[in-house]
Amino acid sequence: MPITETPQNEIVYGMTFDEYRAAPGVNQSLLKAGLGDKTLAHMRHEMEHPSPPTAAMRLGSATHCAALEPDRFSKSYTVAPDGAGSRTTGNATGAIVETSESFLARFVSDPKINKRSDAGKKEWADFQVSAAAKGKNILAPAMFDKWHEFSRANAGKTILTPKEFESALIMGESVLRAAHEDEDDIFSGGHSEVSLFWTDPFCGVRCKARLDYLIVRPGYAIISDVKSAESLAYRDFQNSMGKFNYTFQATYYCRGIQVIFDLTDTRFLFAGVENKKPHLSSIFSLDAEAILDENSRVEQMLGLYAGAMESGEWPGYVGRQPISPPEWALGDSDEEDE
Repeated sequence: MPITETPQNEIVYGMTFDEYRAAPGVNQSLLKAGLGDKTLAHMRHEMEHPSPPTAAMRLGSATHCAALEPDRFSKSYTVAPDGAGSRTTGNATGAIVETSESFLARFVSDPKINKRSDAGKKEWADFQVSAAAKGKNILAPAMFDKWHEFSRANAGKTILTPKEFESALIMGESVLRAAHEDEDDIFSGGHSEVSLFWTDPFCGVRCKARLDYLIVRPGYAIISDVKSAESLAYRDFQNSMGKFNYTFQATYYCRGIQVIFDLTDTRFLFAGVENKKPHLSSIFSLDAEAILDENSRVEQMLGLYAGAMESGEWPGYVGRQPISPPEWALGDSDEEDE
């Protein structure tokens, strides 16, 4: 049930991700599409054509579900049938990227054609051209039938390889253990999958956020965000923070909590877990000063988004720009010409 603070600002528990995704409002992922050297044109493209999840993102989502929503895990994920690995799907990572329904929509069964006769060769060639024109790959009949049966039994589930399925469960258990061992026991006494909706006071933009876990205590709140990474060594995770703009995300979430609960003390924690064995976990607390410093960048992106929405203009790169090679490409200036 939602707890509404004002007609425009609310926190909703129990909302499905599809419901959240369909709700109006700009999220931090969209704003990040225009960060750095990117432009409003990139942001608009992301808004109209959201980037599909990568294999690492799918494993992260499965891990998140295993840790925070274990009762939903078996209802949302399943293991690919035997023999349906990367060679069949054409996915270099070995991960099957579709739900069972969308997978079947991309494949067609190999018909029984006599490919030795001239007529059969032509019929086979025409069939291949037709399948390619429809964006479908051809599966052997036995494999197609196996997937058809599998699809009906697992409608709506995301398909993982056996390795991914096992990893998600181990990683979920690892990060859950680290969270409970933390001094704040950050996955207890609060709510998972919390949806926030607010109107930002800076520019009047309708905003939304999906928090992994939220604890609200007298005078302060704790937001915990599950992150999977190749390495949780301090410098490695620090680099990931910069590469993926984790501080921007944290600051954006904290703004929502401040508006809805009128709290200025919101603590942000990363519950990290390595996606490689032995799947170690660690908890990182984001420096409060970093969140304060990042507020100006969040406000800048909100302002740019608001202006583009009002004007309908989403400019790309500017005209001619002077450019020089980077210093690392210039070599040693003291070297003699050869």
